[in-house]
Amino acid sequence: MIHRNINTIVFDMDGVLYIGSRLVPGTSGVMAHLRTRRLRIGFCSNNSSKSRRDYVEKLAAMGIESEEKEIVNSAFATAMYLKENNRIPCRVYVIGGKGLLAELSAAGAEIADSGGPGVDFVVVGFDKDFTYNKLMEGFRALQNGAEFIATNRDATLPLEDGIHPGSGSMVAALETAIGRSPLVIGKPSPYSLLRLVEQLDGEPATTMMVGDRLETDILAGKEAGMMTTLVLTGVSTREMAESADASMRPDCIIESVASLPDVLA
Repeated sequence: MIHRNINTIVFDMDGVLYIGSRLVPGTSGVMAHLRTRRLRIGFCSNNSSKSRRDYVEKLAAMGIESEEKEIVNSAFATAMYLKENNRIPCRVYVIGGKGLLAELSAAGAEIADSGGPGVDFVVVGFDKDFTYNKLMEGFRALQNGAEFIATNRDATLPLEDGIHPGSGSMVAALETAIGRSPLVIGKPSPYSLLRLVEQLDGEPATTMMVGDRLETDILAGKEAGMMTTLVLTGVSTREMAESADASMRPDCIIESVASLPDVLA
C-alpha cells in the first residue's frame, strides 16, 4: 500500500502494457478500473517508431482507451523539443520509422532525403530498416555540421519472441563513427515525462511512473520527482532492482500491471 495522494499515473508501454502485439494479462481490466477512479492516465514510451495517433489506434485494438493528449513518446518529444527551442523550421535527416517522420513533419520540420549540405539535425530512433547507407548519410550530415539527436538509447526492445536490438544500437553505430555523443530526448531524461504531466494538468509530486526498465523509466521518474513502480514483465528483474543504485531503485516492485490496484489501495 502506498500512503501518498497519487492522482496521475504514467505508464511506459512496451514491456508494461504489452509485449509486441500481446497484451499483458489483466491490463485492460486494470486500465478500466483506473478510469472509473477518475485518475489521470498517461502513456510515455521511448519507442519512436509510431506516432501518437498510431499509439491511440494500437491501444484501442487491445481494448485500452486513450487520447493523443495522454501520449508522449520519444518521437513526439523530439518534435516538441525542436519547437520549444525555436529550431523549427529546419531540415532533418532521420534514421527512424514512419512515426518519427510523421511527428517531425507535423511540427514543421523538413525531412531531408540525404545527408548532404544544408541538414540541420540528424535524428536517430528505432529503425527496422536500418542500413549501412543510412548510417553513411547520417555520418555525412554530421560531418557537414548537423546537430546529433537521439530519440532514446534503449539498447533492447522486448517483443513476443524475445529481446531485440533497440534504438540505442543504431545510435551507438553513428556515435562510434562520428566520435561524439548525441543529445538524448527520451528517458532517462525527465523531459518527456514532465511534458506529459503538464498536458494532463497533473503535478510530478502526485504522479506515479510505472515502467519495466530501471535505467530509463525508473531513473526518469525519480529525476522528475515522481513515485516509481517497476513491473517485472519487461526487461529489469527484481534482483536488478534490489541491487540497483538509489538513483534508479523503484519505490515499489510488482509482478505486472494486474497488481497495480493493490498498490493504490
